[in-house]
Amino acid sequence: MSYNEFTEVLKQQVSDTLGPGFAVTSRNVIKNNSVEYVCLVINKEGSMIAPGIYLNGFYLEHLNGKSMEEIALNIVDIYNQHGDFGKDGLCELIHTENAISRIVVRLVNYEKNIERLNACPHERVQDLAVTYHYLLSNVKDGLASIRIDDENCSFFGVSPEEMKKHALENTEKFFAPDFVRLDDMLSKLSGVPLPPFESTPLYVLSNKDRYYGATSLLYNKILERIQQTLGTGFYILPSSVNEVLILPDGSGMDEEFLSDMVRSVNREQVPDTDVLSDRIYHYPEDSFTLPEQVLPE
Repeated sequence: MSYNEFTEVLKQQVSDTLGPGFAVTSRNVIKNNSVEYVCLVINKEGSMIAPGIYLNGFYLEHLNGKSMEEIALNIVDIYNQHGDFGKDGLCELIHTENAISRIVVRLVNYEKNIERLNACPHERVQDLAVTYHYLLSNVKDGLASIRIDDENCSFFGVSPEEMKKHALENTEKFFAPDFVRLDDMLSKLSGVPLPPFESTPLYVLSNKDRYYGATSLLYNKILERIQQTLGTGFYILPSSVNEVLILPDGSGMDEEFLSDMVRSVNREQVPDTDVLSDRIYHYPEDSFTLPEQVLPE
């Protein structure tokens, strides 16, 4: 069964399972790095929100033997748990009088997202871009957010200047930074103690949730604190939007080798939506400090 056929059959099965009062459609959605996904949109009569559920993973499940009936029931279950906001759901989730406290930033590739960036507030930093998002829920509850663009910006009742002033501080509050040795992190993930790297150690900079953790590069004086901890300058290797690797000076690896390594990993191991950059950076020469935003009196 082709992907298009899968989408059409699944759309009908989900509609039949939900019954009257629901409209089930499909649409293409452009995600990070201009990657296009197909999602199933479920619109309940009287609801202000029509949540979309991405189908790529479900298609793989079907190719591995899962029946269409099982997949349809799974999607309906996901919708019942997370997608039915009711008639006033959007207003309940978005508290415009306090919107500024839930606006956060993400760090993405500039060139790969340039079409979307033309329609939303953003900042340039290095070859990357900082975008703004409203948090509907946190990671522990199943993170949901709305990207703030030129069309919906006024809905939140905040100006771009206000967002820029508060969003980075909010991000550090919701997504606390995490700086650990790579071998320690791998030991924790595997549950098996690993011997420390004998050569120059690698470190991981992310956030506690490992979600758009490369944004931690923007946090207040964090690179300065890392330099103080390491006692030396360091290379920043953008392994994905979710984390970067930190390599202290003195490793013996030249910049050409490191650049080739990052490009190779991006092509062969990192999902297209998670690629941050092919470029490597060196601190303190390369800064990720955003210009301070000052609100008018």
